[in-house]
Amino acid sequence: MGEEAEPAWRRDIADAYKLFATKHVDRLTSRQILEAAFAAMRTLTGSSLATPALSDVADVVPEDEARFNAATDALIRERPEIAPEDLRVAAIRAMVQIRPDGHTLYYPVWSESPVRDLVEGRCEVRSELLPGAIGYIWWSGWVQTDTFDILKELRSRLDALLRDGAKAWLLDVRGNRGGWGARHAVAMFVDGDPVVRNTYRDGRSEVAHAERSRRLPAEYQLPIAVTVDSGSWSASEILAFALRAAGRATIVGERTAGFVGSIDAIELSGEARVGVKVQHVTGPNGEMYNGVGVQPDIETTSADAVDAAARHLREKVTPVNT
Repeated sequence: MGEEAEPAWRRDIADAYKLFATKHVDRLTSRQILEAAFAAMRTLTGSSLATPALSDVADVVPEDEARFNAATDALIRERPEIAPEDLRVAAIRAMVQIRPDGHTLYYPVWSESPVRDLVEGRCEVRSELLPGAIGYIWWSGWVQTDTFDILKELRSRLDALLRDGAKAWLLDVRGNRGGWGARHAVAMFVDGDPVVRNTYRDGRSEVAHAERSRRLPAEYQLPIAVTVDSGSWSASEILAFALRAAGRATIVGERTAGFVGSIDAIELSGEARVGVKVQHVTGPNGEMYNGVGVQPDIETTSADAVDAAARHLREKVTPVNT
């Protein structure tokens, strides 16, 4: 007879441990990860079992895994009425809370994830010419798949609005929970300016610039306002602060979420997914937005942000009578 297959709940904990130990940008140690997981399981069971001895090594340590599994088995023997699946949820959620961040996350039920549409490639886009010749575009996420590319879609909408007589751009990323492509969107409106500074797990740090080849022709270089709120995450925040840093946009609305970084995620059993932040992303000069958010230039409620931004733009493009 072959060896009994490892149960899904234990595989999920092991896979999450490997992800945190090998990918997290903050180089979490084996001890930090498994100690947090065991403490959460011990709280769930009401056990007084001692935490096993673990290693201060920022990597997977097989001996630590063996000690952790043995301690977990002891918890289950002590409290057999506790469902192992509940231990899994408690353990992985505790790993996330070591360095809580919008890019370090766990969804035991994927259908409840606020970024499900983004990951699965669904995106809505709306555009119209507002009074005063303001070219307005809203999109729900930064999606790039084999069948949809938000950058191509944005260019198409800009083209149409420009033909209709747009004299300014209102880019609406309220409720936009990020994705991929913000740096290239910024490049449409700047001249090779720095966009972000990326810092990696190994300590490397580099400034990413806008690609000059992506800059749009002169007729597209109109005044810009970007509307944001607390639902503006990640790539949407990069769009806002990078365009402002380049002197190309005014930010209108509410402070953004402060979820600025880069993620590596894996699927677990069932619908579950877990992800960790693998890259610190700041402003080009190290300006911190993660955990802070982007503060608007013109503060207003999310509901009033588009009207306020449109008024601001009309003042810029409407000739003053003398």
